[in-house]
Amino acid sequence: MKSGTPICRRDASIPFRLLPNPGSWAIPSPEALFLVLTEENYQKYYHVTPEGADFIQNIYLLACWGIKPNPGYKISISQIAQHDREVIIRIKLIEPEPLKFYPQVITRPLMVAEVAKAALSPRGLLTFIFVAEKGLELARLETNVSA
Repeated sequence: MKSGTPICRRDASIPFRLLPNPGSWAIPSPEALFLVLTEENYQKYYHVTPEGADFIQNIYLLACWGIKPNPGYKISISQIAQHDREVIIRIKLIEPEPLKFYPQVITRPLMVAEVAKAALSPRGLLTFIFVAEKGLELARLETNVSA
């Protein structure tokens, strides 16, 4: 994960929907991975369109924490907000509860959010900034979001 300057500000909230079964969106990566998936770029990561995806109407924000040793590690997208040409995606990283027993199973904590293109204003070349809850920047990506 990339470290950066803490991001702390209030912006216009963007409505989004967390996909209930993001497993079909998994990308094999041992490291943390943050992506903005559009109709122009999703084929770099997938041979077929992920189940239920509508790239004409939506973009998809993928957050994966990489390989973890047990299912106590979880990831969630808690808020998406836009300020001019920057879109801030707040990520919640949940670690295992202390003293709780977890099976030793390799997992890849993953969450995907669906955002309607119409909810983004302005559109065009946007900077998407994935930020941990405590304000630490995890990734910064420039992506073109067409109308």
